[in-house]
Amino acid sequence: MEAAKEAAKASAAERVAAVKALEAARETSNLALAKPADLKAGIRPPRYSDVQAGGLFSEQDAKGIRAHATLHGITIPDFNFEVPGEDVPLGYRPFIGVWVNQGQTGRRLMIIITRVAKDGSADGYWTYGPPGPTGGDPASVFKIAGRITDDALRFSSPTGGTQYKFTMSGKNLNYTFANTKGQTGFAIFVPLWTLVEAQQVAKP
Repeated sequence: MEAAKEAAKASAAERVAAVKALEAARETSNLALAKPADLKAGIRPPRYSDVQAGGLFSEQDAKGIRAHATLHGITIPDFNFEVPGEDVPLGYRPFIGVWVNQGQTGRRLMIIITRVAKDGSADGYWTYGPPGPTGGDPASVFKIAGRITDDALRFSSPTGGTQYKFTMSGKNLNYTFANTKGQTGFAIFVPLWTLVEAQQVAKP
């Protein structure tokens, strides 16, 4: 009998402890939810707009680039054009813009140069759509860390296996590449938008 009484007391004590633990957990939860004002948020961004470069790159320009990219399966990364300062040589400025390999069969390519500096460094994106009938790597995009020398923009793939070169030819870019597999190529890129042309159109 005594053993049974002791067991009953222990069981009752366990139930009481369990109830107290549950009540404590509920109280802690209520306290955590009772002060929403203490929760922190990031800074609210401004209203999104495609307009950039002081209005030189317009919503209409952005729509045209997106339409071309959608048609050819090209990924468009978020980008932001920077208007170069007066210390940037005039020969570097024409490289800011967006060009595509129009008139070519197979894979479609796009180069976006967003910034050039007085030391010739150039930043942007190299993006391309899916391969043509002959196959190849899938569609992709990578950041450009390029350099302008001898009137040409040069950069490499992230692995260093492919070297790219773009040379100004009027409003167009002459494109060549070579990789470690011994493959080479040439194409003419035409502009979808350039900073220099936008500045010329904006002149009074």
